[in-house]
Amino acid sequence: MDWRAQNWEDLIPRLLLLAISRLRRMSWHGERRGAPPGAAEAEDFVNDAVSKTIAGVRIWNPAACSLFQHLAGVIVSDISHAAQSAENRITLRDSPSPAAGASLTATVADGAPNPESVIAWRSEQRRLLDHLEALDGDLRRMAELMLVGDMQETADLSRALAIPAAEVANRRKRLKRAVQAYLSEGGS
Repeated sequence: MDWRAQNWEDLIPRLLLLAISRLRRMSWHGERRGAPPGAAEAEDFVNDAVSKTIAGVRIWNPAACSLFQHLAGVIVSDISHAAQSAENRITLRDSPSPAAGASLTATVADGAPNPESVIAWRSEQRRLLDHLEALDGDLRRMAELMLVGDMQETADLSRALAIPAAEVANRRKRLKRAVQAYLSEGGS
């Protein structure tokens, strides 16, 4: 596999948005519970997924799925495992006795975000989209399609936005920079 031939300029921004979106939906983050993840945390998951794939730790079968789909699956899996592990530690730490551990399976196995997390995520989404609207309405529309509409494929975005695929790639780059700036400025 020639990894240099892959279109990383297209893949990385999409994977970063996916990781940020997934992290924002999670209700873990250990001691920082409730605090939003930063761009660095999302980038760590993206970089780990790419590294694991290139190293052969996570095997990509091009016949089964696209590289984006494979890497997205690795990222979602890694984030879910990290959240599960953090939730287990929090639940065990907060349990007053071993008998209280009986509720551990109900708390952890559910995996669904609690209502407060959903509300916080939607509120954060609105703030990010409003921030992007102030910068560039085109970026906001693309981010909305990616985050709310779960639209990731270039062809789908190109059709929905009525722009060429090359422009989708350019907007992804601008969107990545805008989201990173938003997060680094404490935009949550």
